[in-house]
Amino acid sequence: MDKIGVVILNYLNFSDTIECIDTLVNQEKCDFKVIIVDNGSKNNSVEKIRNKIDLLSNFFILESKENLGYAKGNNLGITFLKEKFNINRVIICNNDVLFTDNSFIERLSNIEYSSNIGAIGTTIIGSDELNQNPAIWDYSFESIKKQVKSYTNTRFKSYKRMKKKIISTKFGAHLKIIKNHFSRKKLVSKYYNNHILDEDELLHGSVIFLTENYLNKFGGFYPKTFLYGEEMILKIIFNKSGLDMLYVPKLKVKHKEDQSSAMSFNNDSQVMNRYQFESNKVILEMYNKNLKDIMSDFKIQKIGGGKIV
Repeated sequence: MDKIGVVILNYLNFSDTIECIDTLVNQEKCDFKVIIVDNGSKNNSVEKIRNKIDLLSNFFILESKENLGYAKGNNLGITFLKEKFNINRVIICNNDVLFTDNSFIERLSNIEYSSNIGAIGTTIIGSDELNQNPAIWDYSFESIKKQVKSYTNTRFKSYKRMKKKIISTKFGAHLKIIKNHFSRKKLVSKYYNNHILDEDELLHGSVIFLTENYLNKFGGFYPKTFLYGEEMILKIIFNKSGLDMLYVPKLKVKHKEDQSSAMSFNNDSQVMNRYQFESNKVILEMYNKNLKDIMSDFKIQKIGGGKIV
């Protein structure tokens, strides 16, 4: 069985991170490494997490002196796993995820997949007790262009004005989560079985397993966004590179949802919308980029030098 790693990104919200760690400690029959990347927290996150993992030999905390954002923060952990442990199969998970199945990592690492599979996703139960995977996304060029135009017109002068005009681009707005299929009582049998995702489907980013087929070519998430849109960009890269996403519904995790974002921005919707807008512009640019240029963007990414503490 090939080695496997886990990357957890922490920013301020050490309580959820510690709860996530507690569920990982209980994982059975599997040799894995866990990297917690602290993304420049200005509270006592590093101390709290370090005290938690002090006696856990397979857990490490990597401290970044600045907030690198979601993509580069996770890429810092991925790079560490590759260079330090020669691990190129990595589970990326939000810090508000709970691994309620003690055999989750063992079962996931034992899944057989072909050389075209770049990512694997599982059932993700959200705070509403509904499954978040897989998701349906209208990723047409015209759809994203419309989103960017809507944001540009508002210029972020006033949240009251903005919320009247903006077409929200939070993950749930771009995506029709599969629960919508169930709410219409049109049960789709394929969502109960392992299957390769269709063109308009993608994996939710709160827990996603990036395989060696992807990580041997790319350094993680596309590094030109700070927050939001990572799943959409990943899907575009997969489409351009001929890789597929595999959905495995029998494996399950719990996702508490969005606590770190709320703490990061003090629930300031204007700040969050600005990051969404910037990510949408990057998504729009991706349509016109060839694979060679995309790969070059990974090679020149500057993610700083985190240190083990």
